Order: sequence, then structure tokens, then C-alpha cells
Amino acid sequence: MEFCKEEKYRTKEWTNDLGELLFKMAAVNRSKNPECSFENSATKKVFIEEFFARLIFWTDRFWKQKGDYTFFTKFNDAFMKLSAAGNVQSVELQNECMDLLYKFFMASEVSFKLLLFNLECLRTFVTPDFDELLDSNFGLLDKDRIQAFRKSMEEIKQVSKLSEFFQRSNCPIQSLQAASNLIMKAFTDAKRFGYFS
Repeated sequence: MEFCKEEKYRTKEWTNDLGELLFKMAAVNRSKNPECSFENSATKKVFIEEFFARLIFWTDRFWKQKGDYTFFTKFNDAFMKLSAAGNVQSVELQNECMDLLYKFFMASEVSFKLLLFNLECLRTFVTPDFDELLDSNFGLLDKDRIQAFRKSMEEIKQVSKLSEFFQRSNCPIQSLQAASNLIMKAFTDAKRFGYFS
């Protein structure tokens, strides 16, 4: 569980599949490695940062295929203006920033939903009482848990913007500025780690 301990182990070279990492973290003995859990806020933060850094290449590629070769330049410029405006932000500028966040989400929508699916699988099937529940129900999952899982799958299908992703994944991102800071850090990290040039 090196990912949880040092930055050098958080890159694609060392940890190539973040979905697999989530399941490995769920299987780790938490009493011996309390930091290696998605529920640990510091681990969640670095996991989300790495997840977003890996999306930069795909987002850039998505928009270039649609003829927009300056997506991240526009993104950075708009959010720099938003930051400089402080409390006196125009509705037009806020709308522009929200549109750019929507476009970022749209470019990697499948990745966002796949991560939410993985998290929901962990919440449903990798719980301390899971084996007990199966044993008490003759190896079958109880009806309520199955229905809750199906309901969650329907809700995940309906996620249509970045703020909904943050809410559903319990990420503490609650403002345009915080979302932009995360994405611009991801952009810098993606360049630093060689994911994007």
C-alpha cells in the first residue's frame, strides 16, 4: 500500500489501475494500516488528485478531437479571472466557469461514473459484516441491500455534472474555485508525471 505512504508511488508507473487500488485498500487490515483507506481524508485527497491528473490527457484529447485546441488555456484564464474577482463575480463569468466544469466532466464522464460504481461496490459488498450477512442468508445477499445497490446504479447513471460527482463520492469540493484549483493542480501534476505534454 505504498500509494498511501509516498508520492513517488502514486504515479502510473507504480500504481497503474486506480480502481484495482480501491479494492486492494478495502482488503487491507485497517488496524495495521489505518491510512490505507478511501475513508481516510488524506488518502482520499491524494487519490482524487491522482485520479484527476490521469483525466487531463483524456480531457485534452476529447476536446482536440472536437476542434478545441485551447480548452485548458480557456479553463485557466476563466478561473484566474474568477479568483481575481473575489466577491464581485459577474454572473457571466460564473456561468462561463460552470460551463467549463461541465465540459471537463463531459470529456471524462465514463471515468467519473466508473469510479462512482467502484465506490458503490465497496460500500455494498466490502463491509465488515458482509460474510456474516451471506452466512445468515444462505449465501444470498439480502433483498434490501440488492435494491439499494440497484437504486445507486440508477442514481450514478443520472450523474451529469462535476458537482454531483463530488457530492456522490463524498469529496469536500463545494465551490467553483475549489473545483478549479483541483483541476489546475491535476493539470500541473499531469505534466510533472509525464501524463500530458
